[in-house]
Amino acid sequence: MRLLFACLLAAALAGCAAGPETRPERQLAANPSSLVAAEIGFARLAAEKGLWTAFRETMHPDAEMFTPRRVRAAEFLKNRADPPLAPRWAAYAVVVSCDGSAGATRGVITGADGSQRAFITVWARQRDGNWRWLLDYSDAPLASNPPAPGMISSRTAICTGGPGLPITAPSE
Repeated sequence: MRLLFACLLAAALAGCAAGPETRPERQLAANPSSLVAAEIGFARLAAEKGLWTAFRETMHPDAEMFTPRRVRAAEFLKNRADPPLAPRWAAYAVVVSCDGSAGATRGVITGADGSQRAFITVWARQRDGNWRWLLDYSDAPLASNPPAPGMISSRTAICTGGPGLPITAPSE
């Protein structure tokens, strides 16, 4: 799970090294608390309006999720009815890119039956400052229920220039 989180985070933070031609017109600043607020709002929306409704209303147009296979979120969520009870979730860790354009949250989902799973969500910050989830992943049920942390930990990446290695992604 930690390796997956590190890989997803590296992909999300790769935008830090991008040149000015790929940065949004409006300069964003790293603000982990804004991502915490987006994650809390996402969970609250699921509790109030329904799970899949919340996913649809907060997703990035290019969002993908694991169901358990990787799928385009828009296709998976289209016409999907909300379950009677949405699971509850809470982040316990947030990491944000140095320029504030990307971030990731990590936490625990509690299902209606009390089972718990770990989750990771990668987020993209829009030009208007709002966050949209870009990738959502939840793991297999946890063997034991972890204690809830007293605080959400947050980190901000430090970017001191271009990447040491070229950033390339494999083709689909």
